[in-house]
Amino acid sequence: MLRKRIETSDCFPHEIGVFLGYPIKDVKAFIEKKGKEAVMCGEWKVYYDVQEAMCFFCKLKKCKEVYAKVYHTGRSIYDMTVSA
Repeated sequence: MLRKRIETSDCFPHEIGVFLGYPIKDVKAFIEKKGKEAVMCGEWKVYYDVQEAMCFFCKLKKCKEVYAKVYHTGRSIYDMTVSA
């Protein structure tokens, strides 16, 4: 169903945030409030649990820094990919 929405929609479906690991409450609030009235904006617009979001944003920042450093030392993106 999501694939069909992506293929047929004029804009990217906001519920993709759920698949990206965004808190469901924030995804729902973003859709309902049409992206307005967020209490914080980082990797996504935060409507609930700012403290938890800030902690997660810090982890993402550190992860990006580490991957950028490794990439600039010559390692390929393919080599940096891990399977789950």
